[in-house]
Amino acid sequence: MDELREGILEKAREKEREVLKERDREVSKILAEAEAQRKQLLEKARAEAKQLAAEERHEAVANAHLEAKREMAKARDEYVVDVEAEVRREFFREARGKHYEEHLKKLVEKARRELGGEVIVHLAKADRKLLGEMKGVQVSEKPIECEGGAVIVSSEGRVSVNATLEALFEERRDRVRQEINRALLKK
Repeated sequence: MDELREGILEKAREKEREVLKERDREVSKILAEAEAQRKQLLEKARAEAKQLAAEERHEAVANAHLEAKREMAKARDEYVVDVEAEVRREFFREARGKHYEEHLKKLVEKARRELGGEVIVHLAKADRKLLGEMKGVQVSEKPIECEGGAVIVSSEGRVSVNATLEALFEERRDRVRQEINRALLKK
């Protein structure tokens, strides 16, 4: 009976060793799988972080490039405005040159022919003496605020021609801006 008991105990111990070995193999397998999964997740996180950093760098460079373009456009626009103002001043100065009186009379006469009949001419205060007597032209008593030129109105007051220096410059303003921009592009 001792032998039987000893045999049963030995079988039980053997079974216990097998169960423990199997358990150790399972634990080792689980640990190995967990370690592999951890390495895989870590590698994936590194790759995502690297990609995110690259995307952020790219976005930062793109934003800086866009901001530089905005600043360049703003500076160009300011330059165009400054040059346009200078051209405008020069236009007014040249327009009021030695042939101004003759030019003013031609503007008024042309507008009078276009409007047909008698007209009322509105002038800047400084220009009222320049026009003199003209057929079909009545000079308004009220001066207008302008650099020069005239606003010519039909006698009924329904149709008018704005021939002020400001209006004449404004007609040419788009061409002036185009020329300024062309000059900028050549630089």
